[in-house]
Amino acid sequence: MNLPTLQKFVFGAGLYNLVLAAGMAVPAVTRSLGVNIADPVLGQLIAGFLLFTAVVQVFGARDLATFGWVIYWEGILRWIAAALLIYYGFYGHLGATAGILGVGDFMIGAIFVLILPGVIGKSAVSLLTGR
Repeated sequence: MNLPTLQKFVFGAGLYNLVLAAGMAVPAVTRSLGVNIADPVLGQLIAGFLLFTAVVQVFGARDLATFGWVIYWEGILRWIAAALLIYYGFYGHLGATAGILGVGDFMIGAIFVLILPGVIGKSAVSLLTGR
């Protein structure tokens, strides 16, 4: 993957998070998608976090050499989210839609964690430490 393609991917992932944030903020949307959230406030809290990560990705995509460290950390966050969404989506109470979203988060996280360092020429350690 080259830099312009990765920039577009990161930007697109940010837009994806904006859509997810909008959906998570409205309990009727989450229910219609089959995502079972016990309390609407939890969905709205998640929407707030998604909004933040969306902004980071949209603006960070402009200059990945400078903001790559935060995109890298977003990849780690996506892997954590993926583990929870896949498990509780397919085997727990969240619903299969959450599990499918978790698979998507895993794949996006893989691009951020495994591909980003090589494209911008920084090591994982330098990205983890914000250098």
